[in-house]
Amino acid sequence: MPGGAEPNPELATRIAKKLISGIAEQNAAIDLNALETDLEIQDHTSALFYGDDDLGHEAVVAAASKQS
Repeated sequence: MPGGAEPNPELATRIAKKLISGIAEQNAAIDLNALETDLEIQDHTSALFYGDDDLGHEAVVAAASKQS
């Protein structure tokens, strides 16, 4: 095999599972409410913000629920 060691599917599987597990743990630790609040504050402080027809979180969730 050019460049070194032979492929090791078992090792690759273990590494992949460890990486996926780590990503899942990191994603689960994200406080989405705080993230949403931070993004909303950034939106409202932007000079480009247009909020006349801006929908709140509850309105967006309700509209999405009706479509699914």
